Amino acid sequence: MKKKLLAAVLAFLCVLTILNFGKIDIAKAEEAGVSHFFSHELVYSPERAYCKANRLRRCFDRDHLTASEFKKILKEWHSRGYVLVNIEDVYAFENGKWHEKKDVDLNGKKPIVLSFDDLTYDTRERGIVEKIVEKDGEIWDYTSCEEQQFTQERDGVTILEKFIEENPDFSFNGARAILCVTGYNGAFGHRVFEGTYLSGEKLEKEEESLKNLVALLKEKGYRFGCHSYSHFNCAYASAGQFREDLRKWQNEIGKYVGETNIYCYPGGNHKAQSQNNEFLKANGFTTFLCTGQAPTKGEENENRATYFYRHPLDGTSLRLCEKEYAKFFDARKVYEEKRYLPFSCRQGYGE
Repeated sequence: MKKKLLAAVLAFLCVLTILNFGKIDIAKAEEAGVSHFFSHELVYSPERAYCKANRLRRCFDRDHLTASEFKKILKEWHSRGYVLVNIEDVYAFENGKWHEKKDVDLNGKKPIVLSFDDLTYDTRERGIVEKIVEKDGEIWDYTSCEEQQFTQERDGVTILEKFIEENPDFSFNGARAILCVTGYNGAFGHRVFEGTYLSGEKLEKEEESLKNLVALLKEKGYRFGCHSYSHFNCAYASAGQFREDLRKWQNEIGKYVGETNIYCYPGGNHKAQSQNNEFLKANGFTTFLCTGQAPTKGEENENRATYFYRHPLDGTSLRLCEKEYAKFFDARKVYEEKRYLPFSCRQGYGE
C-alpha cells in the first residue's frame, strides 16, 4: 500500500513541476548551441502499458516514450546531423562556473545531450522492463514475463548502445547518456534499497549484479547523476530533509555508482532554497539538471547555481510540441499509434 501511495505522490509532483513546459523557448536553446533532451524508462509493450487493467496507463502515456518512438527519434537525430555529446565536450567548468567552449570541432554536426531519469523499472508486467543487467560483457534488458527474457530492444540504454554500435559517428568521443538515478526502489531494477524484500544470498546476488552492470556502464561511457533518493519536491524541502535525502542516496546508491558532480532535480524543479543549493555545491555538485522554460545552456541564477535546462521526451511533449520539436524530429511520424491518447489530443501534463 505504501509503495502505491508513494508512486502516486511522485507522479503528482512530476506533474506540478512540468506544468510550464509548454513555454520552453526552443529557439533560445538553439542559440546556446546545445540541446538537452531527457526521458524515463521506456514502454516496450503498448498493449501491456495502456490496457484497462493497468491503473498507471495515463502516467505511462503522459511521462514515458515507447521503445519504438525512441528508435525513430535516434534515427531522425542522426539523419539530421545531430551528434551525442557529453556536457564536458561542449562546456568547461572554470572558477566555479560553466562556460561554453568555442573551439569544439564536431565536424559540422549539431550537439545533443541525452539523459534518462528515475530508472527504477517495473516488476508488475506493465510494459516496462524489470531491469537492465550485464551479461557476457554486454548490457541487456530483462523481462521475466516475455518468452524472450533478455533483449537489447526494450530499454533506452540497450537501444542506444545498439544504435551507436551501428552508427558510431553518432557518438562524439564515445559520449553516452547521463543516467539520473533515484534510490527509493533500488537502481536499474536492482532492489537494493533500504527495507528490500531480498535477503541473504539473493540480496548478495542482486548487489553483485548491480556492481557488474555499473562497471560496464562506466566502461561504455555513461555518466551517473543523483536524482535524489525519494524523488521529493525539493522546492519545499527543509535543510534537514535535503541532507537526509542525500545521505540515503549516497549510502544506498552512491556506493555502487560512485561519486558524481551531477544533481538532477526531482520533477525538474530547481527552485530549491539557496541554503540547499549551497549544501549541494558544498558536497561536490557542479552540474544541475532541471526542466523549464529557460535556454538549455548553463545559466547562473540568484541562488548561484548553474542549471542546464532539458526538454522532455514523452507522450505529452510529442503531442504538444510538434512545431517546437520539428527541427529535431517529426513528432507525428515517430508517435506510437497504440498509445493511450491519440496524437490529436492536446491534454497537458496536469489535465
